[in-house]
Amino acid sequence: MEQIDNHTGEIQVIGRVQVKPERTQDFVSQFQKAYVPTKQDVGNLQFQLFKIKDKPNEYFVLERWKSKEALDAHMGMQHTQLLFSALIEDLTHPVTDNLYFLEEVIFQD
Repeated sequence: MEQIDNHTGEIQVIGRVQVKPERTQDFVSQFQKAYVPTKQDVGNLQFQLFKIKDKPNEYFVLERWKSKEALDAHMGMQHTQLLFSALIEDLTHPVTDNLYFLEEVIFQD
């Protein structure tokens, strides 16, 4: 399922989530708790949360990892497991329903 960028070995992941309206504050709080430990995970290159304009309960998560091994290690970390457990109550659908592994389309000059 994972796609690895053929040029760098990086893994890029994007997830789109819809939050229950009454759980928005908790959702943001849970991501805030996971932010620093995730940024400190070995191999993390990017971890950002974006709110979709004009859709108050929809967000995108953007992650970049140096390698599949780095992402796998992150998935096993306690702060990641706690985040996924907490999100069960916050989201309208499981986070894995709209999780995408990206591969850049390379154009020749």
